[in-house]
Amino acid sequence: MKKYLFALIVLALFSIKAYSQLPQNVSINSTGNLPDPSSMLDVSSTDKGLLIPRMTTAQRTAIASPAKGLLVFDNDLSEFWYYNGAFWTAFAGGATGPAGPTGPTGPTGGGTGTCTTLDGAYNCGGAGAGRIITANSGAFEVNASTAATNAIKALHSNSGVAVNASSTLASNAYSTIQSTTASTNTLVSAVLGNSSAAGYGVSGQIAATGTAQAGVYGNNLRTTGGHGVWGFGYNGVVGETNYVPAFGLYGYNHGAADPGVGTAGIGITGIAGQSTNLALSYGVYSYDDGGIVGALDVGGNFSAGGTKAFRIQHPTKPDMFLKHFCLESPEVLNVYRGNAILDANGEAIITLPEYFSSININFSYNLTSIGTSAPELHIKDEVKGNAFSVAGGKPNSKISWTVYAERNDKYIQEHPDSKQTEVLQTERDKKLLKGDKMPLLNGINSNPNQPIIKVLSE
Repeated sequence: MKKYLFALIVLALFSIKAYSQLPQNVSINSTGNLPDPSSMLDVSSTDKGLLIPRMTTAQRTAIASPAKGLLVFDNDLSEFWYYNGAFWTAFAGGATGPAGPTGPTGPTGGGTGTCTTLDGAYNCGGAGAGRIITANSGAFEVNASTAATNAIKALHSNSGVAVNASSTLASNAYSTIQSTTASTNTLVSAVLGNSSAAGYGVSGQIAATGTAQAGVYGNNLRTTGGHGVWGFGYNGVVGETNYVPAFGLYGYNHGAADPGVGTAGIGITGIAGQSTNLALSYGVYSYDDGGIVGALDVGGNFSAGGTKAFRIQHPTKPDMFLKHFCLESPEVLNVYRGNAILDANGEAIITLPEYFSSININFSYNLTSIGTSAPELHIKDEVKGNAFSVAGGKPNSKISWTVYAERNDKYIQEHPDSKQTEVLQTERDKKLLKGDKMPLLNGINSNPNQPIIKVLSE
């Protein structure tokens, strides 16, 4: 028995010596395959894994002078951690943890490679897939000098916001996002919004709890022209509101000098207005006196609570105006007048305009002899066609004549005049004039739904 034991010991020592003389790489497997020549340790299996040392976070951080590349599994965090020569770094942890990008010198599992500071994240270079800095603070700057490229570009391919900026300090005196352009090209802008579908190119919004005055604000600091807000398109600028006491479009001129225009329109039609309910209001409405330089065309009826007059420069008193007023009548009348010379029989045929009978009915006449009395002067034949005759005057004398006719054109036939009209519900309890003879703001012609225009708060 002792002989056999001695033989086994000698054989074992011989095997150890022989193994030490083999190449210095090891293969661990159940197939007997040799290790890969490029590896020190080649472990292969189809039903077993490699178990790395496991420990708590406290145990890991307590390792004295860990070697660079030392790998452990942290039981507290359920993550693999390695020592990079300066500090411990975690691989992506958990079953659903994200795969970190490859930093310039960091491992595949790392979130930031060796770019561990805010400055380093934007200066380390390399083809990393992205970097996240959470521990550093402060401003950063991106400079680009390549023509026709983007210094910063954000792309979002799913539902969400590509770029989101927030300013949370209530006393902040600066804008959340600010941009400036030094370009002299009038086709570019400091901020450009572009829509390729149904969304808005540029949009501004005020929260229901906000106190701001404008969703979109433009301020032109020039004093010799330019615009605060300029829109160009099928409709240059559109304003809408669903708040009854408000305005779809509001213009206010701060200038104290005359003239100061709040809203101006230039075009084939300078300003157009249309009411969605004429029973309640008007297409165009003014709280104050209206001034028109040029002609005023009214397609429908025209009414006035006061007088209707012309006002011209006084022909003999340059510092005064001269006014003449319109005649008033409960009927819609046309007036025609003229002079005529009677023939040797004291008669004459008066010819009226060729359209007279087409637009007039119900005639009345007035004849006056000039230079001599003519008590027998009378209408011999009433209007027939476009003429009437007179008789009974002195031979060869001069007369003047006037014909009053009730208007009867197509418009009047379709819109007969009403001498008396009922007070509409919106006009009840209103008056035309007040004591000082000035129109009331709650008068017949006032907008019942619109308060007095007030200057917007700054």
